[in-house]
Amino acid sequence: MGIGIAVIRKPNKAFVIGSKPVVTLTQPGQTRFGRPGVEVWLPIAADIAVFVIAGKGKEIVITLNDDTWLRSFNAAIFHESTVIGGRSEALIKSLVSAR
Repeated sequence: MGIGIAVIRKPNKAFVIGSKPVVTLTQPGQTRFGRPGVEVWLPIAADIAVFVIAGKGKEIVITLNDDTWLRSFNAAIFHESTVIGGRSEALIKSLVSAR
C-alpha cells in the first residue's frame, strides 16, 4: 500500500474531524481495501489529510482544489460520526442544516 498527503490551500476551506474520522472512498463495484480506486482518508488537521492508496511504496502529495469533493467528504464524515469538530462554526452549521 502507498500513502498520500492532501493539503487544502484555500483559507476558507477545511476538513472536519469526526468521531469516525476515517472515510473509505470507493468506485462503483470496487469495495475491497487494496483494490485500485479504493482509498482510506483520515483528516489530521483542518487543512491536511493522509490517505492510503493501492500501490506498494507509492507516495504522493496533492493539493485539494475541488470544493464539491471536499463538501462531499465532510458530509460523509458528518453522517458517519456522532460528534464532529471543525475550524469554522459556519462549516459545522452548514453540515447540520444540510441534513
